[in-house]
Amino acid sequence: MVVLLSPAALASDHVKREIEYALGEPRFKGRLLPVVVRAVKEIPWILETLTVVRIESDPERGRRRVLEALKRIQNAA
Repeated sequence: MVVLLSPAALASDHVKREIEYALGEPRFKGRLLPVVVRAVKEIPWILETLTVVRIESDPERGRRRVLEALKRIQNAA
């Protein structure tokens, strides 16, 4: 599961519920990828424990990093 993080997303109750679901669902264990698409002041601590990909400052490089992270997640499964 990829969660796109922005100030609006982090303020959204819906996004918070989706993150909580993914963190609590065994089939998503090790498969949640937070991606920062717009600069945020603070990322929730629980997401900081995961691999966080930042693409807000360099979208092209960020896309490559997202693909690399997804491949690592897939290979670890």
